[in-house]
Amino acid sequence: RLRVLMHARLLIGNCYSNSMQYEAMLRHYAAAERMARTLGDDDTARSIEYNRAATALELGRAQEAYDALTRLGAKSAMELHKLAAACELLGRREEALAVLDRAESPETPSPEPARSLAPRICGLVRYRLEHPDYLERPEYGAELMELFETMRRELPIGYASFHLPRVLEWLRARRMYRQAYELLLDFPGYCGSGKI
Repeated sequence: RLRVLMHARLLIGNCYSNSMQYEAMLRHYAAAERMARTLGDDDTARSIEYNRAATALELGRAQEAYDALTRLGAKSAMELHKLAAACELLGRREEALAVLDRAESPETPSPEPARSLAPRICGLVRYRLEHPDYLERPEYGAELMELFETMRRELPIGYASFHLPRVLEWLRARRMYRQAYELLLDFPGYCGSGKI
């Protein structure tokens, strides 16, 4: 029963995470994490810490995300991607590039469901770090938008949601406000998060 309860609290936490209700997410994740530790389920505890960090990062809480991912000892491609993105937001360019080198290594595990897209997802962060004028480069926008649509079709919603701020940044830079507005209708949690 404890395992079922843990999964229920984890699922509720995930729902709050995807709707960017940070405080509610933290409450449910804390309960699920206590249960996971009681059960000796280190994989679930790790997943919770990763989701907390990813949501913090998505909400612009880069230092919280950085601290959590450092504590976690980021190992997988997606964990390292989030760490690199946190470094990017904190202005730690060289550290971000070093983290991306680790993420893009063939020895780095890249679990499903994002295995095939991990190099491209990491590539977006690298591109921004290597090209400060990325918003003026059509190739960046083309890759961002194509990857975003692929994530919407093929991956859980959290992947696309994580990239939504960068998509909106691109659309605003192009003065494509109608497309940005229409896109926000598909992500109602983002509107209530204080990010716009």
